[in-house]
Amino acid sequence: KAVVSTQSTGAIGGVLSSLGYAYLHPFLEDAGFTDSAGVQMLHGIPGMLGGLFAALACLADNTNYMFSYNTQWTTSVNCDRSRGQQFGYGIGAIAVSLAISIVGGLITGLIIRLPWTPGVERQDMIIDHDFWNIHDKGHDPRERRKPVVLGNINVETKA
Repeated sequence: KAVVSTQSTGAIGGVLSSLGYAYLHPFLEDAGFTDSAGVQMLHGIPGMLGGLFAALACLADNTNYMFSYNTQWTTSVNCDRSRGQQFGYGIGAIAVSLAISIVGGLITGLIIRLPWTPGVERQDMIIDHDFWNIHDKGHDPRERRKPVVLGNINVETKA
């Protein structure tokens, strides 16, 4: 049962991540939120799902499942928390993680809007060549590609 539940959790996380990229990401972009690296869809949504399932796992008891809160978290024996209280701590941890990420994102957004920070055009937000020492010289996707000649055929290379 444990293997199936963990594999199911991962599969659900993968499906939610993919659906987030397909549907939620464009909606957020249209609303003015920028997630150039897709961190929200790749880490945020599956992470929140994993936190929720971990909190729900605390509610399991020995009568219904092979593993339970009392048998798996042996370090919590001296803690005097019930399964319900530990569930509350798990949900609280999710809330704290969300609060930190939202506040951190807002602070970062305010900082990059300051007049002395370098500006980046929206279409160039995912391109790091201007700010990092990238070792793939000549592979800046904004540079026009030179045609490659294959025999008598000219082929335009794509970024």
